[in-house]
Amino acid sequence: MHVPGHYLDPTSCAVTAAAAAGVLAYGAAKARRAGLPPVWLTAATSAGVFAVQMVNFPINSGTSGHLVGGVVAGMLLGPWVGMWAVALALVVQCLLFGDGGLATLGANVFNMAVIGAAVGAALRQVLTRPDGSLTRKLTISAAAGWLAVVAGAALCSLELAAAGTFRLADVLPSMVSVHALIGISEALITAAFAALVLNTAPELFAAHKVAGTLRVPSATSATARGVRRGGLLSAMLVAAVLAPLASQLPDGLERVASRLGLGEAATAWHAPLQGYLMPRIDSHFLSTALAGVAGVLIVYAVACVWELALRRRQPAPVSARKI
Repeated sequence: MHVPGHYLDPTSCAVTAAAAAGVLAYGAAKARRAGLPPVWLTAATSAGVFAVQMVNFPINSGTSGHLVGGVVAGMLLGPWVGMWAVALALVVQCLLFGDGGLATLGANVFNMAVIGAAVGAALRQVLTRPDGSLTRKLTISAAAGWLAVVAGAALCSLELAAAGTFRLADVLPSMVSVHALIGISEALITAAFAALVLNTAPELFAAHKVAGTLRVPSATSATARGVRRGGLLSAMLVAAVLAPLASQLPDGLERVASRLGLGEAATAWHAPLQGYLMPRIDSHFLSTALAGVAGVLIVYAVACVWELALRRRQPAPVSARKI
């Protein structure tokens, strides 16, 4: 659902870019005041989002889809850091891999990062409640994953209609119907992830604030230790093994645009790793694998730098301030 640059007019691009920048700035300020999760958790989540978004899978009628990961990010990190984790992955995808237009980056942040993290943060409140059966919580988790994808598709439709690219009556039902199918996979993955954490590492959902920083309780479970030690490795494995096998069919947005008569625009510039391919490597599998691993490492590093920079700007605890 990465919107290319020629899908929106300049006014729509400017409005969505300004709105996204405002929301992200507000989110960074809120995160500083509310406390930040461990750096490793933020970075591993952002890298994981990048990796799963590389893996397109076929659905039907010559169309593919990919996971978004915004709900999981919001579920683990809360709304403010969660939206930043996804947004950082989207920025790297755009600048280094040419996935989504630079002018439409604001729209993509809203459609995938803001909506997904907001739904995920609401889901976290449900999952951390002491009442409610596991079946009920997992059902709600699946519904949240599906809803975030469909809501993002609906918002994308509104943006395209506002830009005059398509009539709302044409694009909205097409986008919602195709992403309703894609959302089933997001629903299953979200529920499976929630089940894994609830059963083996519920402390990841139970961060508490200590001196302005969110602390995850002592990681005693195998899963909690695995997330800390193996989060980056898992993302690298997805990028290196699954991404080269991804479907080459057009994704949901591309399929809808083609059906409604909007073709591909001439590329004004080529990103360094355009199309998730490492240059000068003939093997498609190896080229994609190396580019994917490089992307995962870059996103992980960018997320680390972002949070460490934000930590330096955190207000000092009251007890540490000079009076």
